[in-house]
Amino acid sequence: MTSVAPRLLVGSVDDAFDTQLLSRYNVTSILNVASELHFCERLGLRYYKVGIDDDCHKSDVRTILPQCIEIIHENMKQDDDGKMLIHCLEGKSRSVCVALAYMMKLYPDWNSNLQHLKDVRPTIDIFPLYLEQTKIFTQNQENIRSGTTHPTNPSLHFLSRFQLC
Repeated sequence: MTSVAPRLLVGSVDDAFDTQLLSRYNVTSILNVASELHFCERLGLRYYKVGIDDDCHKSDVRTILPQCIEIIHENMKQDDDGKMLIHCLEGKSRSVCVALAYMMKLYPDWNSNLQHLKDVRPTIDIFPLYLEQTKIFTQNQENIRSGTTHPTNPSLHFLSRFQLC
């Protein structure tokens, strides 16, 4: 489990089940972005699932990014000091893309954010298609904020509903 931004952690499924580790890091929310992992709600934790297939050429990580960012944002507004863990199976690709997209909302510098993630979590191995899709998503979001384009894809807007496990 790695701290990647204030109150935001990236990890694996093993991290998500290590109760001592979760306690040590003060994790109060977990976001599972692995479609193949199905868990029920955990006692004392807010648990969300917005999954996508692992390294799949038919999948588009942009389909989950708006909802994931909204979930992270809403959890960061909580009045507690708890942290959120984003996890996939190994904590190397899908969860890192979600963290990167969220970090771009806070610090809009792609190269710095990506390098930071590589520095703090050297085990990352982002599926190239998902990395490119994440970059396109964040560029589209920046264009929307700056008013240079109008989105035609509703998935580019933040979703107001969360899928709770």
